[in-house]
Amino acid sequence: MTRSTRTLRYALTLGALLAALLPVRASAQAPTPTWRLEPTVGALIDEYDAGDDGSRTGTLVGLEVSRAIAGPLRGVASLGYARVGDVAIHPLGGGERHVLGNEWVFAAIGPELDVPVSRATLSLAFQAGAAWRRMPVTGSVGNPAPDPWIERDDFSARSMVVPGASLRYPLGNRIAVSAGARAYVMSPLESARISPAFSVGVAFVR
Repeated sequence: MTRSTRTLRYALTLGALLAALLPVRASAQAPTPTWRLEPTVGALIDEYDAGDDGSRTGTLVGLEVSRAIAGPLRGVASLGYARVGDVAIHPLGGGERHVLGNEWVFAAIGPELDVPVSRATLSLAFQAGAAWRRMPVTGSVGNPAPDPWIERDDFSARSMVVPGASLRYPLGNRIAVSAGARAYVMSPLESARISPAFSVGVAFVR
């Protein structure tokens, strides 16, 4: 078992313990535990994009579920999916080539702290989990020869940590709009790469 795998297991175990503590009451002043479901859409700036097209930005969609633990402390779990186009290095002189993309799947869990800011709420989170990446062929330039390596587009996994912040503004008792930023820190104990992400969403509270 590698060091990054052990770290990921420890992080997921910590997240599971936090989830197990969700029903615990804090004090008489603590609010009643509530669920929050939040779909988001935004952009990922992909640090793994080595393409020469001048852009490393792709589309990111996500889903976040959280529940109050005690006072401002919450447990949160998130899923994400991102696609980034034309990420491979172009051959010198141009010519025929396969066009490759990056496809990402993210899963993470961790604690979150809610801080009131006037009518809005600022949420600070630190999650740990895993990211799966593959590089599917999304097109071609000319008629390139088949490449066995390119045709192997299986997902490969790596550990990650995800610090982030979100600002939510209520539109009613059970709905709020949000804007957030986070950093996907891949393989944090090895050659860490950081991919920033920005999103907007709608939070439903129960």
